[in-house]
Amino acid sequence: MQDSTKKKIAKAAVITAGVGAACGAAVFSFSNFVYDQIFTAKAMVKRGNPFVLEPAEKERYLKNPNTIHDDRTWFACMEPIEETIQSKRGENLHAEYLKPAVGSHIWCLCIHGWTSCPQNVAIPARHFYEKGWNVLIPHMRGHGKSEQKNVSMGWFDRLDMLDWIDFIISRDPEAQIFLIGVSMGSATVMMTGGEQLPQNVKALIADCGYTSVWDEISCEIKDMFHLPVHPLCDAFRLVTMARAGYDIKKASSVEQLKKCTTPILFIHGQEDTFVPYHMLQKVYDAAENCEKDMLSVPDAAHANSWDIHPELYWPKVDSFLAKHLNLASGNEKAS
Repeated sequence: MQDSTKKKIAKAAVITAGVGAACGAAVFSFSNFVYDQIFTAKAMVKRGNPFVLEPAEKERYLKNPNTIHDDRTWFACMEPIEETIQSKRGENLHAEYLKPAVGSHIWCLCIHGWTSCPQNVAIPARHFYEKGWNVLIPHMRGHGKSEQKNVSMGWFDRLDMLDWIDFIISRDPEAQIFLIGVSMGSATVMMTGGEQLPQNVKALIADCGYTSVWDEISCEIKDMFHLPVHPLCDAFRLVTMARAGYDIKKASSVEQLKKCTTPILFIHGQEDTFVPYHMLQKVYDAAENCEKDMLSVPDAAHANSWDIHPELYWPKVDSFLAKHLNLASGNEKAS
């Protein structure tokens, strides 16, 4: 091979390596940008839309409670009790507690979704509170009053739920606990279900949860940014491991559900494209070691099944809970 040819090849190799390095840097730069937009507490503050009720308006509603039709307005008027505990990992965790007027041994651990907050699950909170049950709504990691700086999409939140379950049992040893979550909260319910749960946990309800964090991020990269999953999701995986300390492939609802032995009800709207509807069958099939049921809601987009078809939603939920809770003792005074 002539020297001139060798030089051309060497030059082309250097240029190719330089282009490759530049492309790689661009991919990781974009991945960090995406992480900043969707996985940080700062982004959740920007995306969140907290509902604020003016004092005069609140006073007017309290004087005429029958006029409160909007559930977030109802939640604002309720003035939940703020609960703070320290996790087994030494972190402070925060939740809002709706305490019933008459003591009850039934506890709902109600879990909100991504970019959301406790008041945005006011619909299920109100439904269960008006049954006379305890309702505890944690601030998910990176959201609301959470002191954590990163969103974990359910993975570390599952461990926080174990701490909240222990908190409930310490307050009421006879507690009958069920978890209900929507979207990221649903994934948290499913991931929690794979852990060893105390006998007090009687049922799980997972509304429009994703199969894994990897799958959900892959969908968003394709749908929101119209970009290929590879190498972007691969780079995002590495960024998340470095910045948040977990692997989005291992953060899997499907794998956790394989270990679940607690009865679980899966719900999903048929028009959901944010967490694609096809994920419902995958998570349902994964729960092979527990009693399970499913509700597929027609016409419902993401996280609005209870709005679109309440006549389907609540009878299914209530009958599922009636099957697994001892409702006869539910309104006895908690210890």
